[in-house]
Parts: sequence; structure tokens; C-alpha cells
Amino acid sequence: MKKNLFFLLIFILFLNNGFSQDTIRRYYDADWKEVSNKNAAIYFGKFYKDTNKTWVKKDYYMTSQIQMIGRFKSKKLKVKHGHFIYYHENGEVSLEGDYVEGNREGIWKAFYDNKKPKSEGQYANGDYVGHWKFFHENGELKSEGKYVEDRIHGKWVYYFDNGQVSSMGEYDNGYSIKNWIYYHENGIKKASGNYKEGEKIETWNYFYDNGVKQTEEVYEEGKLVSAIGYFKNGSKQFTGVYSNGMAHGEFKYWNPRGRLIQKGNYDQGKLNGTWERYFKDGKLQLYYEDGELLGKKFGGMVRSQ
Repeated sequence: MKKNLFFLLIFILFLNNGFSQDTIRRYYDADWKEVSNKNAAIYFGKFYKDTNKTWVKKDYYMTSQIQMIGRFKSKKLKVKHGHFIYYHENGEVSLEGDYVEGNREGIWKAFYDNKKPKSEGQYANGDYVGHWKFFHENGELKSEGKYVEDRIHGKWVYYFDNGQVSSMGEYDNGYSIKNWIYYHENGIKKASGNYKEGEKIETWNYFYDNGVKQTEEVYEEGKLVSAIGYFKNGSKQFTGVYSNGMAHGEFKYWNPRGRLIQKGNYDQGKLNGTWERYFKDGKLQLYYEDGELLGKKFGGMVRSQ
């Protein structure tokens, strides 16, 4: 009996020593680069071979709070294979899902450190696929839509953290297409217009949060070509034309009461030529070249700069 007990103790000691020898500890900096100095480490990890012939790795914050647990195919820890769980520093789960041969596969879920969901969706061979949902930190839905082979595709809807829709529209292979509508947080329409392969086309209308039109813009091949602006009372504020997205040509400006107060020309975004400003007691003329003021005239007197 004593002999059997002796051999049992020897066997237990052998197992304990074997496990401690197979368990390897490493230290890492903030970028997960291995460091030899423990005092310079932000994380540390342990890994060992389990009965499934895969290597289990557990990473920790330096407080000894678990940061990650997952499986790798070999001791080199290059290929993730199996279920992985990541943790916030407060111990709450931050991310969870499966890897197959190094690629994310199946349903993955992410969480904020307050336990609220952050995202939920599916992977296939490491690519985003199918329906995905993203959430604000307060738990309200942030956006939802479909992915096809890692690209946004089809109808997507975006939300403010109060639950109101912020924008909605359609994608094709990652590019915005067709009509999109944007909203203010109070639910009033903010903008609407069409896209083609991710670029604005045709007429776009923008609105103040009281529903009054703010700007009307016309686009050709993604470039702004003309614009009309309005005050919040609905009266016209300015008109102008553009080339290559920059102000180029005549612009006119009005005050909120509808009186013309200024007009002149731009050349590739720079003031150029004669600009006129109108006052109750006369007109001020300013002379520009390539954006630089050269002189001005008011009441018959010319002043050089």
C-alpha cells in the first residue's frame, strides 16, 4: 500500500513538472512586440499544448486580468485555429468568434466594456458576408446592411444614438449608388441626391434643420459645377459656378432682405478681376489678380495696395 502511494505521488509530481515545463510565458509591449524586460511590458502571455494537439494561448494585462484566450495550430503561434475570446481590461468580453486556418469564420460578436453590443455579423474565409449590425455605445443601432465578399452591398441604414435615422441609401460593390437621403437629428431632411460609383451626380439639395432649403448644388462626374445658397428665411444668399470643384466664374451675394451686396469673379478658387460691393451711399470696386488685392475705388478715388 505504501509502495503504491509512493508511486502515485511520484506520478503527480511528474505531471506537475511536465506541465510547468511545457507552459511558456512571454511579455509584450503596447504593439504586441515581444520584450525581454518585464517592467517594459503591457501584456504577458502563456501558451501550452493541449490534448487536441493544438496550442492554447492565454494573454493577460499586467494586472493578471485575462485579455485573450484562443487556439493555434502550432507552437509558432502563427495560424489561429479554433474559438477565440478577447476581453476588456475590466474583464468584460470585447470580441468573440472562430478562426479556421487563420481566417475568421462564422458569427463574430463585439462588445463595449459596458456589456452593450458593438457589432454582430458573419465571416466566410476572413471576409465580411451577409447581414451585419453595428451599435452605438448606448446600445442603440448605429448601422445595418449587407456585405458581399468583404464589400458593402445593397441597402444600408445609419442611425443617430437616439434611434433616429441619420442616412439611408444603396451600395454596389462598395460604392454609393442611386438616391441617398440624409437627416438632421430632429428627423428633418438634411440632404438628398444621387450617386454613381461613389460620386455625386446631378442635383443635390441641402436643408436647414427647420426644413428650409440651404443649398442647391449641381454635379457632373462627381465635380461641383454650380450652386445656389439660401438664408434660413428662404431668400437667396449667393449664386456661383465651379470648375474642377473650385469656384470659377461669376459669383453674386445678397443680404437676407434680398438686396445685392457683392459680385465678382473667381479664377480656380482665387478672387480675380473687378469685384463690386454695394452700399447705400455708393459702390466700392476692388481689383484682384490671382487672389491678390491690387487696388480699390470708391466715390471716384482709386487707391493702390
